[in-house]
Amino acid sequence: QASNKEKTKTTKQQTSRRGAARHGIRSRGPMASATVFAANLRSADGPHPCLLGGGVAPATGGLPEVAEPRKRSSLSLTEAQGMLRKAAIAGDTAEEVLESARKEKEQREHAMQASDVAVKSAVTQVSSMSDDFEAKWKEFQRKFDQLFEMGLKALGNSGLSTGAGLRPAQLIDEATVAQVLRRSARVVVLTGAGISAESGIPTFRGADGFWTVGSKNYQPQELATWQKFDEMPQELWHWYQYRWGICREASPNKGHHALVELESLVPGGIDLVTQNIDGLHRQAGSDTTRLCEIHGRIDEMRCDERVEGACLYGLDLNDPANLEKARATVVKTPKPAKNEKNERLPKCAKCGVRQRPKILWFDECYNEALYRSKTALEATKQCDVLLIIGTQLTTGLPSRM
Repeated sequence: QASNKEKTKTTKQQTSRRGAARHGIRSRGPMASATVFAANLRSADGPHPCLLGGGVAPATGGLPEVAEPRKRSSLSLTEAQGMLRKAAIAGDTAEEVLESARKEKEQREHAMQASDVAVKSAVTQVSSMSDDFEAKWKEFQRKFDQLFEMGLKALGNSGLSTGAGLRPAQLIDEATVAQVLRRSARVVVLTGAGISAESGIPTFRGADGFWTVGSKNYQPQELATWQKFDEMPQELWHWYQYRWGICREASPNKGHHALVELESLVPGGIDLVTQNIDGLHRQAGSDTTRLCEIHGRIDEMRCDERVEGACLYGLDLNDPANLEKARATVVKTPKPAKNEKNERLPKCAKCGVRQRPKILWFDECYNEALYRSKTALEATKQCDVLLIIGTQLTTGLPSRM
């Protein structure tokens, strides 16, 4: 029996060793086999087949099948600690980058909010300025309409108003004037003697406007007539040569140059109508194609259509068919003589009749051929703004404008 028991024990041990070897277990004894087997169970991927179902699955050879163990690289404690430190440092760096990105995002949001506020403020300010100007513009139009109605009533009563009922003078700021001009498609500027006063040319009705013939003093309104010129042509020729001499020495002032600049600033340019005969607008550089010198020019002479035998005698100067013929008689005024006694009234080289200054006199009518009066009125009818400088509007065409 003892011998049989020993044989049975030996057979079981051999069988166990063969099964363990088949599953990658090297056993040097029962305890070693159990320890290695347990380690293999822990290292296997997932639960071992023998643990499933709450029991041990039998296998051929007497022991359960054990998965082939995964090969593992050895790692020292120092290396593991180093890897952990690096991971911690990388984590801190990532946190810093994240925090920096968050701050940058906040700064951008603040900048966008500030930009929105600035844009809204600018839009509000521009809108407020526009609304303010619209109110001023409407008030200006309302007052102008009232003035226009009073003017119509005054004209209907066959005479200019004596001043009763006229609106008081009002100072308009430059910004409003600039806005009005900027919005206008067509601007007409009317100038009088006041704009040339700074150039040293006496105003027609000023203290220097008198002229003495013999022992009598004449006002310009008395001398500047065709009737007076026909009565004493030589005396009036002396007077006009005196005035021509003053104009020859004058130069355009800042007012003339400002109007030249205004031509380029107003979108549609300007039509310039002047009562002055000094030619300073031309000298300043105003556009002559849009310049109407409605009272003529002192530096030009022409034939006298009211004298029999003259080139223009009996000619209708408002007829467009006669424009070129009338303008063909215009010549330059001769320079004033050094000695007044040597002054002689020029004669037309073609017809031999005395010439006259190309100036509109008080007892004459406007015409298109020589003074472009129709052009001036048409421009005024079509304009958005009429800018009046240096005139009291006492003569016919300007007051009608």
